[in-house]
Amino acid sequence: MAFLDNSGDIILDAVLTDAGRLAMARGDGTFKIVSFALSDDEIDYGLYNKNHPSGSAYYDLEILQTPVLEAITNNSVSLKSKLVSYSDPNILYMPVLKKNTVADGKNTKLSTDSATPGLYVIAADQTTMNKIGTVNAQPGVLNGVNPARRASYVRIDQGLDTTELPKDRRLSPDQLETQYTIEMDNRLGFPVSLNGNQRPNLRFVDDDNIATYLLSSTRDRGGTLTSTGGFVSDIVGQSREEILTQATDTESVLAGPPGSKIQFKLATTLDLQSDTNYFLFKRLGGTSTFTDSAGAAFNVRHIDTLVRVTALTTGYSIDVPVRFIKYDSSL
Repeated sequence: MAFLDNSGDIILDAVLTDAGRLAMARGDGTFKIVSFALSDDEIDYGLYNKNHPSGSAYYDLEILQTPVLEAITNNSVSLKSKLVSYSDPNILYMPVLKKNTVADGKNTKLSTDSATPGLYVIAADQTTMNKIGTVNAQPGVLNGVNPARRASYVRIDQGLDTTELPKDRRLSPDQLETQYTIEMDNRLGFPVSLNGNQRPNLRFVDDDNIATYLLSSTRDRGGTLTSTGGFVSDIVGQSREEILTQATDTESVLAGPPGSKIQFKLATTLDLQSDTNYFLFKRLGGTSTFTDSAGAAFNVRHIDTLVRVTALTTGYSIDVPVRFIKYDSSL
């Protein structure tokens, strides 16, 4: 790791992603560079100086001479702020992703348990689920063994979060997301559809055990956004008539024009379910308590992690905090 000397000539420093290195290592002739990404993670645009004494040619001099690190190969820390290009020069607001914790009654709410406020909690095995209780008394608790048996799920809304534009305004195709990725620790769990029957397409697992899943959608002849498993759909229909009639959608957390939404549940891996020695919990987590549906606390082992959702058109990403818990009678 080192800084690039950009005090003079422009230097282009490019590296392969984990998926690219894996493809090249196969050595079967299939390796081919088909895309690239740029970011401005280390740039401080506050250094732009319109009052530079030498004139306009020097306004951005400090920005151009900012020391930047060499291209980083670790995907967990690189390319956090990707650059995008738009053909429309009149775009004033960029789409964002926001966790929706108000839709569908209490089914999208975060946990309110005193030990896990502001998290989604995933029960790692059936014993833990039995201790919690099968009723949906506590919000934010997902059944990691049989996701379909509990209504709680994660929902992310995409669109413009501004009151400067009316909700009945349609997003341009450049701003409407139809593809997302979900990244999470492959040792702990994986995303599933709301009915628990579908898993999204697994693209690859990197050297840090982070799995990347692709969620794609298409528009049918009627203009409706559809995807296998129902992972991606419109918040409201994108025809003007549909937007006008549903502009007061109280389930959207966006202040402005809505786009698409992504919704999913989380299931636990077989290793996490069946490990009676709590290996990963001891190595990666800690101990705490959780409250059952009757209000009684019980001891659990837990692992805190993040599930990252990224919109592929704009590159915008959001981290969803989750906690995997497993009952341990020895605590």
